[in-house]
Amino acid sequence: MAFLPKDIIKHQFSKALRGYDPIEVEAYLEVLAEKFTDIMDENRSLREKNETYETNFKEFEAVRNQFRNQQVNAQKDMKTLRVKAEKEAKIILMDAKLKAENIVNSAYKDMSKLRQEIDELKQLKSSFIVRFRTILRQQLDTLELYAGDTRLERMANNSQSYNNMKNEEE
Repeated sequence: MAFLPKDIIKHQFSKALRGYDPIEVEAYLEVLAEKFTDIMDENRSLREKNETYETNFKEFEAVRNQFRNQQVNAQKDMKTLRVKAEKEAKIILMDAKLKAENIVNSAYKDMSKLRQEIDELKQLKSSFIVRFRTILRQQLDTLELYAGDTRLERMANNSQSYNNMKNEEE
């Protein structure tokens, strides 16, 4: 049964001979009812505060749990990203090594081709020099044959006269 301040005030005591003074009892009951009302109000206020604290605590617990979950997920994500980055780094490194190898091999091939072309050009040069010398010797031999021939001198004079006439016309 709930015990309320009005129950204290309305409570009827049985009358007896030589009992307590009814006015004093009623005054005391009124004071007691007021104090009881104050206690009940304070109790109600404390319960409300307690409910607020419990609600806040539950919210805090939820936020804390959410934070922990996010922290765990962030750690997992970091680990996953680190593993992925390491794999990508290995792939990039392997790719770079392969490209470098291909570049070196290509350079060796190009160098080999250039050496071969240089050798071919040297051979062509030697061949040209030999043929040119042969032609020059043949021409020198021909000149020596005609050195005593006067026709050659006439041709040279005629060629010189022709060049002079041409220069005068210009």
